[in-house]
Amino acid sequence: MWSKILYLPVIITFMTGSVVLAKEKVLEGVVEGVGEAQIEDGKKVFAKEVAIKKALKNCIEQVVGISIRTEFTSNMKETVKNNNNYFEAKIEENLTQNAEGFVKNYKVLEVNEDDGIVKVRVQAHVFESKVKMEIKKWASVIEEAGNPAVLTVFQEVIISPAGEASLSEEPQMAATLEGMLTKRGFKMLSTSKVADVLGNDGAKPSAQWLNSKDKILKMGREAGADLIIAGRLEVQLKDKITAEKAGGMTSLIGQIPAEIKLTVRGMNAVEGTLFSTKPWTKRETGLNVERIMHRTLHGKSLLRDENGKKVKDKKGRYKTITIMDQVFNQLFTDLKTSFLEIAEKGKPSIVELKGVGHYRKQAKPFLKLIQNLDGVTYMSHQWDKKAGRLSINLLYKGEASALQDTIFDKVESVASLSSFDLDEVAGKRISFSL
Repeated sequence: MWSKILYLPVIITFMTGSVVLAKEKVLEGVVEGVGEAQIEDGKKVFAKEVAIKKALKNCIEQVVGISIRTEFTSNMKETVKNNNNYFEAKIEENLTQNAEGFVKNYKVLEVNEDDGIVKVRVQAHVFESKVKMEIKKWASVIEEAGNPAVLTVFQEVIISPAGEASLSEEPQMAATLEGMLTKRGFKMLSTSKVADVLGNDGAKPSAQWLNSKDKILKMGREAGADLIIAGRLEVQLKDKITAEKAGGMTSLIGQIPAEIKLTVRGMNAVEGTLFSTKPWTKRETGLNVERIMHRTLHGKSLLRDENGKKVKDKKGRYKTITIMDQVFNQLFTDLKTSFLEIAEKGKPSIVELKGVGHYRKQAKPFLKLIQNLDGVTYMSHQWDKKAGRLSINLLYKGEASALQDTIFDKVESVASLSSFDLDEVAGKRISFSL
């Protein structure tokens, strides 16, 4: 048993930038935490360092958890009630990733080694006021964020051994994904079919529909989505395994082999940016299509690292993971990143101008008016000449009612928009007409 005090420089990194704090007298809290790490290839010193970092993270988690409960006002909790667990977890994640930046110094109280595991107990002096300062900053972002909504659009295709393709009426992968997203705090809109995007063409099995980015974005925006997940699952069935092909394994007789191909893409509906998971393939068997789908979505396989090596747990057992977790873990991370980008830039809104008879004299001045509004951090637009409709997607730092009032105030100075009036307000959409 031994102890050592290590003094650390205080550097706080948050999201994409650093927070510069004025010199002030900070409050200190003394917290104890425990961390464990497995000794690999006899590297005891390295294992102890990892255990210490985990112990420090544990110390910060204690302070962060208390601070979140005390610093969040009831209004903030109400604002993000559908995503409260997500936001709290995200705050904790960002602060604990940089735990050393919140620690003035620490002392190792105890080190034990048992069955290849190093266990460390530390006592840390934590800058509590700095933790609270970061949380207050987060809280202001949360109030601006609202609850971004997610829309899923999937196509599941079953291909018979003869090559005949058919569509599943109710995509199981979309339903499973929605359940996983809901548990993680996302607000879900109802699932859409590919036919909703492409019309009659979408009722046909096709891998090309995922390339219809503009149509997917348009549908998502009209549905009020901030984030869109579009995907295609293809199940290619093979002939049943006969006794001759079973190679003496009677349990395989009558089973149907299948090759599974999956592609999933996420989109930020506000700005149109796209993030993708890499295409994934797998072989599966089952007595029927339903069993094959269940094994595909819920069956576990060995977890491997980036080099293809099997991953073990602390007790030396091989870890397993479901394909849903494996495929969508990165997608969840990307969704959260887009979620936070939206939150930091403002609330998504769609501003429509209907009854436009002349683009240069009416639509163009209105676009310039919106672009110059204080609080608008992003905007893009679509022009439908046939319908005489201008649709503007934007991010606005403020309430929708304030945006509406500001537009009315500014439009009075534009003579070509003299017949301007409010047509409809529906969710994030504010429609005006001429």
